[in-house]
Amino acid sequence: MPNQVITALLEILSPEIGLSKKRLETLCLIVIGMVSARSVNLSHLACERSGTVQTASTYRRLQRFLQHVRLDDDWALPLLIRLLGLKGSWLLALNRTNWQIGKTEVKYLVLAVVTPRFRVPLVWSLVEGRGCSDTEMRIAQLLNVAAKPLKGEWLIVVTNVAPSTALETYRKRWAIECLFGDAKTPGLNLEDTRLTDPRKLGLLMSLVALALGWAGRAAADVPGKYAPPRKSHGYCAKSWFRSGFDYIRNRLRSNPLEAIEPWQRITFQQPVTPRVV
Repeated sequence: MPNQVITALLEILSPEIGLSKKRLETLCLIVIGMVSARSVNLSHLACERSGTVQTASTYRRLQRFLQHVRLDDDWALPLLIRLLGLKGSWLLALNRTNWQIGKTEVKYLVLAVVTPRFRVPLVWSLVEGRGCSDTEMRIAQLLNVAAKPLKGEWLIVVTNVAPSTALETYRKRWAIECLFGDAKTPGLNLEDTRLTDPRKLGLLMSLVALALGWAGRAAADVPGKYAPPRKSHGYCAKSWFRSGFDYIRNRLRSNPLEAIEPWQRITFQQPVTPRVV
Protein backbone atom coordinates (compact mmCIF):
# COMPACT_ATOMS: atom_id res chain seq x y z
CA MET A 1 0.00 0.00 0.00
CA PRO A 2 1.44 3.44 -0.92
CA ASN A 3 2.58 5.53 2.03
CA GLN A 4 0.77 8.52 0.54
CA VAL A 5 -2.64 7.00 1.26
CA ILE A 6 -1.70 6.44 4.92
CA THR A 7 -0.47 10.02 5.19
CA ALA A 8 -3.64 11.39 3.59
CA LEU A 9 -5.93 9.45 5.95
CA LEU A 10 -3.77 10.44 8.92
CA GLU A 11 -4.28 14.12 8.08
CA ILE A 12 -8.04 13.63 8.00
CA LEU A 13 -8.22 11.72 11.28
CA SER A 14 -5.60 13.60 13.30
CA PRO A 15 -8.07 16.27 14.56
CA GLU A 16 -10.57 13.54 15.46
CA ILE A 17 -8.59 10.94 17.42
CA GLY A 18 -6.40 11.72 20.41
CA LEU A 19 -3.37 9.63 19.53
CA SER A 20 0.24 10.47 18.81
CA LYS A 21 1.22 10.76 15.16
CA LYS A 22 2.96 7.38 15.19
CA ARG A 23 0.03 5.61 16.85
CA LEU A 24 -2.46 7.25 14.50
CA GLU A 25 -0.32 6.26 11.54
CA THR A 26 -0.50 2.66 12.75
CA LEU A 27 -4.29 2.93 13.10
CA CYS A 28 -4.51 4.12 9.48
CA LEU A 29 -2.23 1.29 8.39
CA ILE A 30 -4.53 -1.24 10.07
CA VAL A 31 -7.78 0.14 8.62
CA ILE A 32 -6.40 0.47 5.10
CA GLY A 33 -4.60 -2.86 5.38
CA MET A 34 -7.81 -4.66 6.42
CA VAL A 35 -9.49 -3.62 3.20
CA SER A 36 -6.46 -4.19 0.98
CA ALA A 37 -5.58 -7.60 2.44
CA ARG A 38 -9.17 -8.68 3.16
CA SER A 39 -8.06 -9.81 6.61
CA VAL A 40 -7.69 -8.63 10.19
CA ASN A 41 -4.78 -10.98 10.83
CA LEU A 42 -1.76 -8.92 11.89
CA SER A 43 0.73 -10.99 9.91
CA HIS A 44 -1.24 -10.27 6.72
CA LEU A 45 -1.57 -6.58 7.57
CA ALA A 46 2.16 -6.29 8.18
CA CYS A 47 2.80 -7.41 4.61
CA GLU A 48 0.70 -4.54 3.27
CA ARG A 49 3.17 -1.89 4.39
CA SER A 50 5.34 -0.67 1.54
CA GLY A 51 8.93 0.53 1.72
CA THR A 52 12.09 -1.00 3.11
CA VAL A 53 10.83 -1.65 6.64
CA GLN A 54 10.99 -5.34 7.48
CA THR A 55 7.65 -7.13 7.78
CA ALA A 56 8.63 -8.50 11.19
CA SER A 57 9.19 -4.96 12.46
CA THR A 58 5.78 -3.83 11.20
CA TYR A 59 4.17 -6.89 12.78
CA ARG A 60 5.62 -5.97 16.19
CA ARG A 61 4.41 -2.41 15.70
CA LEU A 62 0.86 -3.65 15.12
CA GLN A 63 1.09 -5.86 18.19
CA ARG A 64 2.25 -2.94 20.35
CA PHE A 65 -0.63 -0.81 19.05
CA LEU A 66 -3.25 -3.31 20.20
CA GLN A 67 -1.39 -3.92 23.45
CA HIS A 68 -0.85 -0.33 24.56
CA VAL A 69 -3.47 1.91 22.92
CA ARG A 70 -6.36 2.85 25.19
CA LEU A 71 -9.44 4.49 23.68
CA ASP A 72 -12.99 4.89 24.99
CA ASP A 73 -15.33 2.06 24.09
CA ASP A 74 -17.39 4.30 21.80
CA TRP A 75 -14.57 6.39 20.34
CA ALA A 76 -15.37 5.35 16.76
CA LEU A 77 -19.12 6.07 16.95
CA PRO A 78 -19.05 9.83 16.12
CA LEU A 79 -16.65 9.15 13.25
CA LEU A 80 -18.92 6.47 11.84
CA ILE A 81 -21.99 8.69 12.03
CA ARG A 82 -20.27 11.47 10.13
CA LEU A 83 -18.60 9.14 7.65
CA LEU A 84 -21.93 7.51 6.82
CA GLY A 85 -23.82 10.80 6.78
CA LEU A 86 -26.49 9.49 9.13
CA LYS A 87 -29.33 11.95 9.69
CA GLY A 88 -32.96 11.81 10.73
CA SER A 89 -34.36 8.46 11.84
CA TRP A 90 -32.16 5.37 11.79
CA LEU A 91 -33.14 1.77 11.26
CA LEU A 92 -31.24 -0.28 13.84
CA ALA A 93 -30.83 -4.04 14.06
CA LEU A 94 -29.56 -6.04 17.04
CA ASN A 95 -28.11 -9.53 16.94
CA ARG A 96 -25.29 -11.69 18.20
CA THR A 97 -22.32 -13.04 16.26
CA ASN A 98 -19.65 -15.49 17.27
CA TRP A 99 -16.55 -17.27 16.03
CA GLN A 100 -13.98 -19.74 17.34
CA ILE A 101 -10.36 -19.02 18.24
CA GLY A 102 -8.94 -22.43 19.01
CA LYS A 103 -11.15 -23.74 21.81
CA THR A 104 -12.29 -20.25 22.76
CA GLU A 105 -15.64 -18.98 21.50
CA VAL A 106 -15.88 -15.22 21.03
CA LYS A 107 -19.41 -13.78 21.11
CA TYR A 108 -20.48 -10.19 20.52
CA LEU A 109 -23.88 -8.54 20.72
CA VAL A 110 -23.93 -5.98 17.92
CA LEU A 111 -26.21 -3.01 17.24
CA ALA A 112 -25.98 -1.97 13.59
CA VAL A 113 -27.47 0.76 11.44
CA VAL A 114 -29.14 -0.49 8.26
CA THR A 115 -29.79 1.48 5.07
CA PRO A 116 -30.69 0.31 1.54
CA ARG A 117 -27.01 0.36 0.55
CA PHE A 118 -25.00 -0.42 3.66
CA ARG A 119 -25.12 -1.90 7.12
CA VAL A 120 -22.49 -0.93 9.67
CA PRO A 121 -21.97 -1.82 13.35
CA LEU A 122 -22.29 1.14 15.73
CA VAL A 123 -22.19 -0.41 19.21
CA TRP A 124 -21.13 -3.86 20.41
CA SER A 125 -20.47 -5.67 23.67
CA LEU A 126 -18.80 -8.93 24.56
CA VAL A 127 -21.21 -11.68 25.60
CA GLU A 128 -19.90 -13.83 28.41
CA GLY A 129 -21.09 -17.34 29.10
CA ARG A 130 -23.39 -19.27 26.81
CA GLY A 131 -25.70 -16.32 26.28
CA CYS A 132 -28.73 -18.39 25.23
CA SER A 133 -32.32 -17.83 26.28
CA ASP A 134 -34.14 -20.80 27.81
CA THR A 135 -37.46 -22.25 26.64
CA GLU A 136 -39.51 -20.51 29.33
CA MET A 137 -38.09 -17.14 28.36
CA ARG A 138 -38.91 -17.67 24.69
CA ILE A 139 -42.45 -18.85 25.46
CA ALA A 140 -43.02 -15.80 27.63
CA GLN A 141 -42.23 -13.59 24.63
CA LEU A 142 -44.49 -15.52 22.24
CA LEU A 143 -47.54 -13.40 21.38
CA ASN A 144 -47.92 -13.76 17.58
CA VAL A 145 -46.40 -15.85 14.80
CA ALA A 146 -45.96 -14.86 11.13
CA ALA A 147 -45.13 -17.52 8.56
CA LYS A 148 -44.28 -17.70 4.87
CA PRO A 149 -43.56 -20.72 2.63
CA LEU A 150 -40.07 -20.80 1.08
CA LYS A 151 -39.75 -23.36 -1.75
CA GLY A 152 -41.13 -26.26 0.24
CA GLU A 153 -39.92 -24.91 3.59
CA TRP A 154 -41.35 -22.37 6.00
CA LEU A 155 -39.94 -19.19 7.45
CA ILE A 156 -41.52 -18.76 10.89
CA VAL A 157 -41.10 -15.47 12.70
CA VAL A 158 -42.05 -15.22 16.36
CA THR A 159 -43.22 -11.70 17.09
CA ASN A 160 -44.98 -9.52 19.64
CA VAL A 161 -46.33 -7.15 16.97
CA ALA A 162 -48.93 -7.53 14.24
CA PRO A 163 -48.12 -10.54 12.00
CA SER A 164 -48.82 -8.45 8.90
CA THR A 165 -45.75 -6.31 9.62
CA ALA A 166 -43.53 -8.98 11.15
CA LEU A 167 -42.14 -10.43 7.93
CA GLU A 168 -41.28 -7.03 6.48
CA THR A 169 -39.54 -6.10 9.73
CA TYR A 170 -37.65 -9.38 9.75
CA ARG A 171 -36.54 -8.79 6.16
CA LYS A 172 -34.95 -5.51 7.24
CA ARG A 173 -33.43 -7.15 10.29
CA TRP A 174 -31.81 -9.79 8.07
CA ALA A 175 -29.38 -7.09 6.95
CA ILE A 176 -27.41 -7.55 10.17
CA GLU A 177 -26.79 -11.18 9.21
CA CYS A 178 -25.41 -9.86 5.92
CA LEU A 179 -23.26 -7.46 7.96
CA PHE A 180 -21.71 -10.37 9.82
CA GLY A 181 -20.90 -11.89 6.44
CA ASP A 182 -19.25 -8.60 5.40
CA ALA A 183 -17.09 -8.72 8.51
CA LYS A 184 -16.25 -12.41 8.22
CA THR A 185 -15.16 -14.71 5.39
CA PRO A 186 -16.86 -12.92 2.42
CA GLY A 187 -15.30 -9.62 3.48
CA LEU A 188 -12.72 -8.81 6.15
CA ASN A 189 -12.23 -12.34 7.51
CA LEU A 190 -12.74 -11.35 11.14
CA GLU A 191 -12.24 -14.97 12.17
CA ASP A 192 -8.59 -14.63 11.14
CA THR A 193 -7.80 -12.78 14.35
CA ARG A 194 -5.97 -14.64 17.07
CA LEU A 195 -6.97 -12.09 19.72
CA THR A 196 -8.94 -13.26 22.75
CA ASP A 197 -8.36 -10.41 25.20
CA PRO A 198 -11.65 -8.44 25.51
CA ARG A 199 -9.98 -5.00 25.42
CA LYS A 200 -7.92 -5.81 22.34
CA LEU A 201 -10.94 -7.37 20.66
CA GLY A 202 -12.97 -4.26 21.40
CA LEU A 203 -10.33 -2.07 19.76
CA LEU A 204 -10.16 -4.42 16.79
CA MET A 205 -13.95 -4.30 16.42
CA SER A 206 -13.80 -0.49 16.28
CA LEU A 207 -11.26 -0.66 13.47
CA VAL A 208 -13.36 -3.24 11.63
CA ALA A 209 -16.38 -0.94 11.97
CA LEU A 210 -14.39 1.92 10.38
CA ALA A 211 -13.36 -0.33 7.49
CA LEU A 212 -16.96 -1.47 6.98
CA GLY A 213 -18.18 2.12 7.18
CA TRP A 214 -15.61 3.12 4.56
CA ALA A 215 -16.88 0.44 2.18
CA GLY A 216 -20.49 1.34 2.91
CA ARG A 217 -19.90 5.02 2.23
CA ALA A 218 -18.13 4.17 -1.03
CA ALA A 219 -21.10 2.03 -2.06
CA ALA A 220 -23.43 4.97 -1.41
CA ASP A 221 -21.19 7.54 -3.14
CA VAL A 222 -20.35 5.58 -6.29
CA PRO A 223 -23.68 4.51 -7.82
CA GLY A 224 -24.55 4.75 -11.50
CA LYS A 225 -22.20 2.78 -13.71
CA TYR A 226 -20.68 1.15 -10.64
CA ALA A 227 -24.04 -0.10 -9.36
CA PRO A 228 -24.09 -3.89 -9.13
CA PRO A 229 -25.92 -5.45 -12.09
CA ARG A 230 -29.06 -7.45 -11.47
CA LYS A 231 -29.55 -11.06 -12.51
CA SER A 232 -32.69 -12.48 -14.10
CA HIS A 233 -34.28 -13.13 -10.70
CA GLY A 234 -34.09 -9.42 -9.93
CA TYR A 235 -31.47 -9.53 -7.19
CA CYS A 236 -28.07 -7.85 -7.47
CA ALA A 237 -25.20 -9.97 -8.75
CA LYS A 238 -23.23 -8.79 -5.73
CA SER A 239 -24.10 -6.75 -2.66
CA TRP A 240 -23.73 -3.00 -2.36
CA PHE A 241 -21.10 -3.67 0.31
CA ARG A 242 -19.09 -5.76 -2.10
CA SER A 243 -19.41 -3.06 -4.77
CA GLY A 244 -17.99 -0.43 -2.42
CA PHE A 245 -15.42 -2.84 -1.03
CA ASP A 246 -14.15 -3.86 -4.48
CA TYR A 247 -14.12 -0.23 -5.61
CA ILE A 248 -11.86 0.78 -2.72
CA ARG A 249 -9.52 -2.17 -3.19
CA ASN A 250 -9.18 -1.36 -6.88
CA ARG A 251 -8.49 2.32 -6.21
CA LEU A 252 -5.92 1.53 -3.51
CA ARG A 253 -3.90 -0.05 -6.31
CA SER A 254 -4.72 2.31 -9.17
CA ASN A 255 -5.53 5.69 -7.58
CA PRO A 256 -4.91 5.58 -3.80
CA LEU A 257 -6.01 9.14 -3.04
CA GLU A 258 -9.34 8.54 -4.78
CA ALA A 259 -9.83 5.49 -2.56
CA ILE A 260 -9.98 7.57 0.61
CA GLU A 261 -12.27 10.30 -0.75
CA PRO A 262 -15.21 8.99 1.33
CA TRP A 263 -13.26 9.96 4.46
CA GLN A 264 -13.41 13.61 3.37
CA ARG A 265 -17.02 13.64 4.56
CA ILE A 266 -15.75 13.77 8.14
CA THR A 267 -14.07 17.15 7.62
CA PHE A 268 -17.22 18.71 6.16
CA GLN A 269 -19.63 17.75 8.92
CA GLN A 270 -19.99 18.94 12.48
CA PRO A 271 -19.35 16.34 15.18
CA VAL A 272 -22.52 14.50 16.16
CA THR A 273 -23.14 13.13 19.62
CA PRO A 274 -25.82 10.39 19.55
CA ARG A 275 -28.45 10.67 22.26
CA VAL A 276 -30.52 7.80 23.61
CA VAL A 277 -33.88 8.77 25.14
